[in-house]
Amino acid sequence: MEGRIDNGGCLGIYRKGALRPQYCMHQADTEKLIRCGDGCPQFGEPVYYSALEALEEFNCAGPFVKLTICQNRNLVFENLIDKRNA
Repeated sequence: MEGRIDNGGCLGIYRKGALRPQYCMHQADTEKLIRCGDGCPQFGEPVYYSALEALEEFNCAGPFVKLTICQNRNLVFENLIDKRNA
C-alpha cells in the first residue's frame, strides 16, 4: 500500500494509482466530512522499518512504514510520503 501525508497533515491512500483522501469514520453523523490526519489525537507518527528491522521484529519482508490511527489500528505502507514541515 502507498500513501501520503500532505503538508496540512491529512492522510491520503493511493487506490488504483489515484490518491484518495481518507475521512474520519467516527464523524459520519456530521454534515461536514473531516479528514483523517494529525489534527486527531489518535493519529500517530509514522514509524519507518528497514528491511533488517522488519525481519527481526516482525519476521516479514521490508522495508515498510507503520502508521497508527484511531482505535490503535495500524496501517502498513510499502511507501509513505510525509510532506509535513517539521
